[in-house]
Amino acid sequence: MADSTVTARTTTSSPTASRGKAWLQAIGPGLITAALVFGPSKITITSMMGARYGYSLLWLVVAAIFLMIVFAVMSARVGIATNESVLTTIGRKWGKGARTAVGIGVFLVCASFQAGNSIGTGIAVGEATHTNPNIWIIVFNALAIFMLFFRSFYKSMERIMIALIALMLLAFIATFVFAHPSASGMAAGLVPKVPEGSMQLVIAFTASCFSIVGALYQSYLVQERKRLNPGVKQTGRETIPGMIILGVLAAIVMVCGAAVLNTRGIAVTKATDMAVALEPIFGNFASALFLSGLFGASFPL
Repeated sequence: MADSTVTARTTTSSPTASRGKAWLQAIGPGLITAALVFGPSKITITSMMGARYGYSLLWLVVAAIFLMIVFAVMSARVGIATNESVLTTIGRKWGKGARTAVGIGVFLVCASFQAGNSIGTGIAVGEATHTNPNIWIIVFNALAIFMLFFRSFYKSMERIMIALIALMLLAFIATFVFAHPSASGMAAGLVPKVPEGSMQLVIAFTASCFSIVGALYQSYLVQERKRLNPGVKQTGRETIPGMIILGVLAAIVMVCGAAVLNTRGIAVTKATDMAVALEPIFGNFASALFLSGLFGASFPL
């Protein structure tokens, strides 16, 4: 009797566990895209927006993430519907010229994105060691290229970088809870308005968050997931959780900047200024924690 009860429980819980695993496998590409988009530029821009303009640009996060969701879902559905790449689909639909133009555009955007990552790496290590950041940009790019020939070590390094990013984001979440941000200020920040002098940051945030290249990348991730796990059902909506997580993280960093930096009148001019947002919880360790996370987010993986 006991054995049959255990078997029954296992049988009834197995479909639930299988569905949960399948769901996690399906949303994986969306989470990867969110991690791709949430890099050093996002951390820097959202910190500056909160430090300079308080909560007034919080509405921009909602708008940008909504647009990112629309394009990511569209791109994922393209990946589900066909086994060919997005560029191949564009070429077949609109010709070789359109495919070439989009390909060149994607290359330039990716090169700019990677340049930003390299600069972030140099700044993180340079400010931590009080040395020239340009030296570290060269050193860590060379190291990343070298590790491509040692895949096992590369995977280990990738896990370390992800852990550092997660640690920094958890630090921002803890600061958000204990910094006591203004609820009325956050509510007012959801009303669209563009403060005087903020247009450059508005454009920069929209460009860094509303990533067309990230959306295109989503299509390739979905196709790879389909190849590795043919049984996993995908509809395109699985991208939404990752994009929402991206928006929540951006909002938290901005609110921390508003609650801590803006109230102290600190204008972000260097990486350690952004670390001040973590001081209510981590005190003198804030700079080391933030620079470690910035390094993890910037390392050219």
